[in-house]
Parts: sequence; structure tokens; C-alpha cells
Amino acid sequence: KAEGAAIVAKTDMAIGRADAPLTLIEYASVTCPHCATWHSEVLPALKQNYVDAGKLRIVFREFPTPPADFSYIGSLLARCAGEKSGSDAYFLVIGALMNTQQTWIQGPEPKGELMKIAGQAGLDAAAFDACLKRQDLVDLINANVEAGSKDFGISRTPSFVLNGEKVEART
Repeated sequence: KAEGAAIVAKTDMAIGRADAPLTLIEYASVTCPHCATWHSEVLPALKQNYVDAGKLRIVFREFPTPPADFSYIGSLLARCAGEKSGSDAYFLVIGALMNTQQTWIQGPEPKGELMKIAGQAGLDAAAFDACLKRQDLVDLINANVEAGSKDFGISRTPSFVLNGEKVEART
């Protein structure tokens, strides 16, 4: 079994084969502009060249950054979508949040924009409202933050851990 697989929790959302020889954990926030850039400029090539080839598994762990309320809301919506429809729905929401950051964070109607994104993943208005009240998911996100900080010294986003070792990459 891959060394990186041992550090993947049951609650983690991941893309790629569980038995891939490399596991990259991304600590990111849906409100982080650098995270959005990474998702649009780096992630597609990693997926095409490594994930799709079975060489890499990527785990996304939420690490909320300012504006924290929006970061938690986005993360909760992704988690609820993932519970309802699986990891593809989770990553659909994460991708949409990253791609439209400025629209839903700074736009005139943030809730409406967030509801559009949630709707793409099959969450209706009732599910949207119920999702935002899920303390268990807030606790899970907070546990990810605490563990990332303690285990790997994560303090900013995006940050990466490759097979259990923090990667210092700034480009």
C-alpha cells in the first residue's frame, strides 16, 4: 500500500486511485486567491499527467481563510454535495467556488451565487439552508485545520504535503 495512503482519513475527499504511489494533500481555502490560481493553472495538468495515470492521489483539506464566514460556507456546501452525490460533486463545488471567487465573495448577491453553485451539485434551497447549520461539518473542518497545523505546521494556503512530508513550494 502507498505510504501516503496511511495519512488519508476516511472523511477526506480525494481524486485518484487509493493505491497511487504518491498522495498529495492540499490544504486550501475556497476564498484564497492563490488557491484559485493553483486550481485553474496547476491542478488540470497534475490531473491529466499524474492522477489519470494512476501515479497520484490528491486529497483536498479545507483550511478556511478570510473572509472566514464565506470560506466555511463554501466548504460546508462542498461537503454536503459530497455526502449527497460523492466526491465528484464535492470537487464540482470546490472547482466552481474557486473559478467564481470574486463573484460570490464580492458580488451584490453572494447567497444567490452560492445557491447556483450548490444547485449544480443537486442541492436545493432546503438542502442549502440545512447544510449551513451542520455543526458536525464545521467541527470536521476545524479538526482538519488543527491537525494540519499540529502535524505539518500548516499556517497558510495553499500548502501541500506529499507522502507525509510538507512541501515548501512558492511558485
